[in-house]
Amino acid sequence: MQIPKGAKLITAFLIVGFSVAVLVNGWISDDAYITFRTVDHLVEGRGAVWNLGERVQAYTHPLWMLLVSAAVLVTKEYFLTVIALSAALSIVTAILVGYCTTNQPVSAWAAFVILLLSPSFLDYSTSGLENAASHLLLAGFLVLYVHGPNHQHSDSRWLYWLALLASLGAVNRLDTLLIYVPMLAAAWRQTRRWTNIAPLVVGFIPLAVWELFSLFYYGFPFPNTAYAKLDTGIPRGELIQQGVQYLLECAALDPTGATAIVAGTVAAFWLGKRRYQWASASILLYLVYIIYIGGDFMAGRFLTPLLLLSAVMLAVVLDDVRLEYRYTGVGFFVFVGLAALIATTATDGDAATPAGPSSHGIADERAIYSTENSLLSVNSHDRLIRSGRLQGTVKEDPIVDCGGVGIRSFQASPYTRVVDTCGLSDALLARLPAKRTPDWRIGHFRRTIPDGYLQTLASGENAIADPHLAQLYDSLTLVTQGDLFAPMRLTEIWRLNTGAYDSLIDRERYRHPDAVRIPLADAMQGIEQPLTSSGVYVDATEPVHPSFIELVLNCDTLELAYATAEGGSLQQNVRTPALHFADAERLWVSVPLKVSNQGVESLHVLPDFCAEPVLYNVVIVDNVTEMPLIDALDLADWTAYRAQGRERDVLLAQLKERIGEADAAEWDALSVSVVLDVLRLPDDSLREIVHPKLPNDGIIVDVDGVPTLRYLGAIADPEDDGVELDFYFEAMQPSVPSYTVELKPISGDVADSVTLQPEVDTADGLHKASVDLPMHADEIEAELCIAAPDGASPLLFQSNGNACTPLKVD
Repeated sequence: MQIPKGAKLITAFLIVGFSVAVLVNGWISDDAYITFRTVDHLVEGRGAVWNLGERVQAYTHPLWMLLVSAAVLVTKEYFLTVIALSAALSIVTAILVGYCTTNQPVSAWAAFVILLLSPSFLDYSTSGLENAASHLLLAGFLVLYVHGPNHQHSDSRWLYWLALLASLGAVNRLDTLLIYVPMLAAAWRQTRRWTNIAPLVVGFIPLAVWELFSLFYYGFPFPNTAYAKLDTGIPRGELIQQGVQYLLECAALDPTGATAIVAGTVAAFWLGKRRYQWASASILLYLVYIIYIGGDFMAGRFLTPLLLLSAVMLAVVLDDVRLEYRYTGVGFFVFVGLAALIATTATDGDAATPAGPSSHGIADERAIYSTENSLLSVNSHDRLIRSGRLQGTVKEDPIVDCGGVGIRSFQASPYTRVVDTCGLSDALLARLPAKRTPDWRIGHFRRTIPDGYLQTLASGENAIADPHLAQLYDSLTLVTQGDLFAPMRLTEIWRLNTGAYDSLIDRERYRHPDAVRIPLADAMQGIEQPLTSSGVYVDATEPVHPSFIELVLNCDTLELAYATAEGGSLQQNVRTPALHFADAERLWVSVPLKVSNQGVESLHVLPDFCAEPVLYNVVIVDNVTEMPLIDALDLADWTAYRAQGRERDVLLAQLKERIGEADAAEWDALSVSVVLDVLRLPDDSLREIVHPKLPNDGIIVDVDGVPTLRYLGAIADPEDDGVELDFYFEAMQPSVPSYTVELKPISGDVADSVTLQPEVDTADGLHKASVDLPMHADEIEAELCIAAPDGASPLLFQSNGNACTPLKVD
């Protein structure tokens, strides 16, 4: 069809505007310099390595690395070269979107508005990362995909070119293959010919060639970063929660992009052709993948290919609607984009410093690095350093760090060893689980450096203390540093990639390097063990089958990991606030039935987000009826407040039986604080059982022998200048006559008698009287006397028939 000249001018104007925005926004991220260090080694003839003499693939984008290498080989400069290369690829992408994906200019304008007003897409149109190349390859794929043949027996050449572009996209970044696969499946399905698998196979030759080269040269088919980031030991549930948070924070930082992805997915599925519906499946599949791996620490980076795909899908769907609807679509995204831009400017425009990571570790990376590492802010000296022309001096000690090593490693001498404790560039550390920390950051999974490892790197002699890990290191060294064609090296490549050495890694040891092991018998008798993030192992001499576990500790957000007698394991998250009972913070945890049946050999207590946590006691409860009374009452307290439904009813029935069987000696041994907690239990049936079991020597009767009060005892609360005594009484009758409490001295330490008027707590029927004394609790020798008002019947203690009784203080 004939396109009006005015429409062509508007399209050209939008392309120019996008190009200017990309250049003005141009910057280089710290992670890009990780690749640049490899490029520097490659163009100088030292090999595609991170540390000299050690073949480790520290980059995730082979095709992009080769493109940068080719450009730098010509210019001998990095900073301006990479920005120019990225900008050129992004501009070509814009041209493809504007002129080749749609039949109607207005539809293309909608896509342009999305890309132009999306901060994420603009940021990663440069950045020094692979996104610009991914965008161009995906744009080329979509041009062929949306304009492909519509007849049943499609041209095999069409399938070949689609497969070739998808293959190059995967070489550029392997996980983007998930975006291409559904659309390739749809294209092949359209042909309905098994013979058309051949062009797909031929198209994927570049990917196959790279994988074979990677397997031969590096010893592994995937980048070292994949091993470092995808096998961390972090529970999948936590990663999925982080992945969801990543999408939410990306949406908050880029409302235009988030709206476009949602709108493009929905429009392609509900309004588009069958081919476009498969494109929406591509979007959803990649979103699921992002959530599954926990997202990324760079806000928006993983979403830009989906943003491009969604923008194109919206444009091609708009092709099939009336003209006014197309203008409405353009206007809608102009409104969303400008509104988001205005809101962001109003919120952050006065910020004096770049934004840092959020509480979930997700950051606007350009905001952090743009003040020093963008095209408009970098001075000539900075450019010279970042170009690689000024090499640092060789350091005898290695650079050891996790995160932020890109620029530091690039500016260092190429002969300086850099040990990335995140494992991205270290073959051994990448295969260790991440050190367990509750506040772990996505993309920055710190590893524990094995004992002797740094000495090994310095001397070249294997000094790793862990003999099994030392054996693994020898194998890795042969693969990454040995002669490429050595037969033994090829054998080790096979063994490493088929898991022959996986059992050599003591995952618990390196996941929890500071963990302490304590026998269960000791833990049940009482301990005082500070908890690091590695936690404490409580080991049983023989399997136990607990129904409940009581933990006394000052932390109520933790993880429990059970190791069962059958070799299994199970992790349980505890997020229930502890109850204060018997002067301690206690947690009762109901053990999963499966774990209880199999038997527990070891319990791993891991604190989360607690300040200076300490574990004081662990009680394994095999059978409720065998519990000490204090634990039965403690569990009753927990059950009354926490348990629900049938579990609560069954457990309370067991507890009532145990409490009812307790003898007088057990009740006499209870402290005043425990008795107070029991009397406050919010369960009438429990109180009915408990009430007659309490010691009766403190019951106070009037002259007619009617029990009126129960004297529970006194609790001492030390103060700077003495002690506060709190006397507690329980009402035995609905109404209690007025009375006073008098503390009479027995020794000369208490100078005078003190008369008190108790206060009644109507909430739980307990009476309390308090007095401050200038002495320590163990120095007090006195008796407590009860007096009725003048003219009233006297109150007497049942135990001795007197108005006074010796003072007992807890």
